[in-house]
Amino acid sequence: FACHPLVNCTIAKARAVWQNRITIWGGIPSNMLDSNTSLEQLENQLDDIYRAVAPGNNFILGISDQASPTAKWEKIKLAAKWVADYSRYPIKLPPRV
Repeated sequence: FACHPLVNCTIAKARAVWQNRITIWGGIPSNMLDSNTSLEQLENQLDDIYRAVAPGNNFILGISDQASPTAKWEKIKLAAKWVADYSRYPIKLPPRV
């Protein structure tokens, strides 16, 4: 599933319309993994995604199209850390600061 900022639809909008009737697989646009996006922007994207899909029904985090050759390893590691830290069901995130 490709979402904002790659397209105009966010995970939150898709979840509001589809609810749990459709499994969403994706959420990380490949352009979020290149050098034009900061680690903070990617972390904010991940936070928005996880808050939109909590508690986690019918959701699989993934790169929405493919990791491009320009993808930065530290961004893939950040996404993997989010999976390790927050992908247990039900999703429980710390409060936003």
